[in-house]
Amino acid sequence: MFPFFPGLARLELQPYRLRFKQPWPASNVADGERKGWVVKLSLGPHRGWGDCAPLPQAGTESHSQAEKALARLAENPRNLADLTHRLPRLALERPAVACALETALLDMAARTERQPLRRWLLPAAADAVEVNAMTGRPEKPNLKAALAAGFRVLKFKVNGPPTEAARNVNGLCAGLPEDARLRLDANGAWNFQQALAFLNAIEDLPVEMVEEPLRQPDLEQLRRLQEESGIALALDESLKRLEKETDFNTYPLPRVVLKPMIHGGPKRTLELARQALEAGVVPVITSTLESALGLHAAAQLACAVEGLNAGVAHGLATGQWLTNDSLPPPRIERGKLYLTNAPGLGVAP
Repeated sequence: MFPFFPGLARLELQPYRLRFKQPWPASNVADGERKGWVVKLSLGPHRGWGDCAPLPQAGTESHSQAEKALARLAENPRNLADLTHRLPRLALERPAVACALETALLDMAARTERQPLRRWLLPAAADAVEVNAMTGRPEKPNLKAALAAGFRVLKFKVNGPPTEAARNVNGLCAGLPEDARLRLDANGAWNFQQALAFLNAIEDLPVEMVEEPLRQPDLEQLRRLQEESGIALALDESLKRLEKETDFNTYPLPRVVLKPMIHGGPKRTLELARQALEAGVVPVITSTLESALGLHAAAQLACAVEGLNAGVAHGLATGQWLTNDSLPPPRIERGKLYLTNAPGLGVAP
């Protein structure tokens, strides 16, 4: 539960546009920039910040839908009077808006109690987590820089004919250190037979996970595909489309990718991660290429998830892909992300 704060709430919005330093290697971010809002929530003397960065291709509302929802909330402070009770429904209908508002409330609560947000969420939260490097596509990898920076989990986007994709991945492995692992994201590139052919072709390679292998996934096909492969499969954006995000007892894969911007906020996503682990599914927390403020929120969440013993690299090393941000992203050294003990998110715009 969120603590009670006296006074009438006020919501302030600061729009932003962040440019990519280089093209993002996936079709779901094609316009060369990320747009969103930094939200500031004020309740009496208390303040909290959050990030609203819609990405409809990944499962959120559109930019215009988020803009209208935020404007309605900001135009009259009384619209925020029952905010904590409205968040569950808002998370389903406008998850990016809900994520920003829930993050701001959590930030405010943790600052008030002088705790880092991760420990407000879970007292046993970690202070650091392993993260994977996002290194583009196998045919044009930025592999050398990632390895030199100390990353040992390297993520690539794969698509196209499965034999060609497998050949590209195989070419990567020639220069990998023995302790390096690959993480591949197909973004729904293939039908069942194509996905199976790809998985069979890479089964002897150091690949730890393949995300979203099927173009039109259903639970039975995913179950069959996982039974045929020793490589862990995971759902990401199609999780909500299958309406299985809260029922991991019927989830057929060993891993799941969870994004607070998609699921309506850090607290809600932490509960999904808890449910996943109880069902034997390992959650991986990743960003949606939001601003550094949103990335700090996702990092706080990932450290809380690590307190539940997830034991996996998370997808949060995306800050270097964007420029003209108002804050530095969380500190990453030798493939690990580190957070300070500053209260709340640990940063403020």
